[in-house]
Amino acid sequence: MNGPDGSFSQAGSNYAWFPDVVGNPKLANRGVNRWFNESAFAVPAAGTFGNERRNQLVGPAFSRVNLSLGKTFNVWEQVKLQVRADANNAFNHPSFGLPNTGLNVCPTAPAKPGDAPPAGCTAFNGAIATGTSTITGVTSPGRTMQVSARLVF
Repeated sequence: MNGPDGSFSQAGSNYAWFPDVVGNPKLANRGVNRWFNESAFAVPAAGTFGNERRNQLVGPAFSRVNLSLGKTFNVWEQVKLQVRADANNAFNHPSFGLPNTGLNVCPTAPAKPGDAPPAGCTAFNGAIATGTSTITGVTSPGRTMQVSARLVF
């Protein structure tokens, strides 16, 4: 979680604290724009660490099929021609990366009088901002194919 550390642990600035789970974080219809339910999390009470356990959320599955086809032809008695075709990610199936799991906490007061709440926040209430569970990358590139020939003598 990103925001002020209310645990009073003084663990330093690189410490990642966990939120409280108050609902079901799994969505029925997940997508790249919203992979988990941000409203299922809440800012933990002051002096506590939060009850979310590590690795509670699961990212999208990895899917990649590589195909290869080859044939060896006899040209002469001691000369052979090998022809080969390779396809990486042959079905061009996207394998999405992990969602952004850094939940942002809405500020409790505007930086300057008259400022609007930041994106994902409806008010200055210290709640979890929505729209932070997006997927912005892929783990496997698109389809690549190559054809090669090799003369062996």
